[in-house]
Amino acid sequence: SPIHQPSARYPAWVTAAAPGAAKGATSLPVQPLPSPAAAGTAITFSGGVSATLTANAGAGATVLAVAALRDPVGPGETGRTNGRFLVASGTIGAFTELLATAQAGSNTLAVPPSFAATLAEGDLLQVTSDAPFEPLSTRVQGEMATVREVHGGVVYLTQPLHDTYVHGASPAPRARVAVVDPGSFSVTGRLVIERDRADHVNADTFGIQLAYLDAPHGTLEMRNVQGAGLALYSCWRPCFHVDAINHARADQDEGQPVQVMNSTMYGRFTGTVAHARHAYASGASGGYYGVPWDNRVTMTATSAGGAIFDCHPQVGSTYFDGCVAISGAIADVAGFTA
Repeated sequence: SPIHQPSARYPAWVTAAAPGAAKGATSLPVQPLPSPAAAGTAITFSGGVSATLTANAGAGATVLAVAALRDPVGPGETGRTNGRFLVASGTIGAFTELLATAQAGSNTLAVPPSFAATLAEGDLLQVTSDAPFEPLSTRVQGEMATVREVHGGVVYLTQPLHDTYVHGASPAPRARVAVVDPGSFSVTGRLVIERDRADHVNADTFGIQLAYLDAPHGTLEMRNVQGAGLALYSCWRPCFHVDAINHARADQDEGQPVQVMNSTMYGRFTGTVAHARHAYASGASGGYYGVPWDNRVTMTATSAGGAIFDCHPQVGSTYFDGCVAISGAIADVAGFTA
């Protein structure tokens, strides 16, 4: 399988092997070190993956976590870390209520001057309220935006708002805004994540989960990942090419190679998918805010019975450009073989 090739852009690397990673490991840049660390320093990443520095690294050096190419646990649930091979996330700050309703199409937010004083050009914001995005759902409205400039208590956004956020005290919608401190994630080369076919009947297995990241990107290959191969929660400007195939039960295709959730915006997704329930699925989940807006998809995909391209009611906008959906139990596509 193709292995990630380190780039000279990164001053220090961590190599690790998760327990039971029978097919080797692939390193990915995940986060900078907060302070200098000497060679031999042990680091633990989310998902229970441990690593050891192979060289001295200064503050800000990019640290790598490993994505095991095989489920480190096996067929059972015992000890599984949510079935995810790799998790990377930024953070979101405390919310501040808006001082006035923000209208769809407007590029301004009225905020307390004390909050405005903390902002700078390019900052990433999460805007939301308690109002549901659509009447039949409990998922709240919301989107992300970047700061163009600030004058007094008025924040000018780079992009106009997609939705209207109503100002008012509880139990009104309580329109509010928070600053997102985004992380980063990138793949150089092609990352292959493959689950052991002997255990592919477990539908809770996942590949990569990303949240609150700015411009995450890369090329991925997913094999037998029965849950979400690539799951993005409130990510800004993601760009991924994903090729995926699942060898599931003969009577039902499984898995969602690309899952775009919550305030993930301005994404670009391409790829070829065989035998998936949904090649691309989008919606909103608890624990994050808002719905996806303005993501673009160009994929060729097959499914024996699922909705090949699936947008739930909790989606603001998705553009399908030149997609091909092939339904029915047919041969594998684009070079994938059984």
